[in-house]
Amino acid sequence: MAGIVETPNQLMIKKDDIINFGAFKWQVLDIKNSKALIITEGITELRWYNDHFVDITWAECELRKYLNNEFYNTFNQDEKAKIAAVTNCNPDNPWFKTKGGTDTIDSIFLLSLEEVC
Repeated sequence: MAGIVETPNQLMIKKDDIINFGAFKWQVLDIKNSKALIITEGITELRWYNDHFVDITWAECELRKYLNNEFYNTFNQDEKAKIAAVTNCNPDNPWFKTKGGTDTIDSIFLLSLEEVC
């Protein structure tokens, strides 16, 4: 799971650092404009992308709903205030020829195919 968090200038966080945030350890993947792109250091739990095996995009899948509701709500109010909502562009997948769907606004998300590669 990934997210964007505010990083006050007085904190000397840099790329590849491991930080504690909420109940998890996160690796810093990138920092821009006092915001860090972070990903959980390990697998937090196994979940299906969706409850049913049907054609579905990120915008409608159950995993997105879980991450941006139940998982997001495990953070306290101070932590939530540091999590930035971002617009995720969801392009079509060129490898599997699947539709990406509409852009979404998410607080917690999975890395895109491009980010993983």
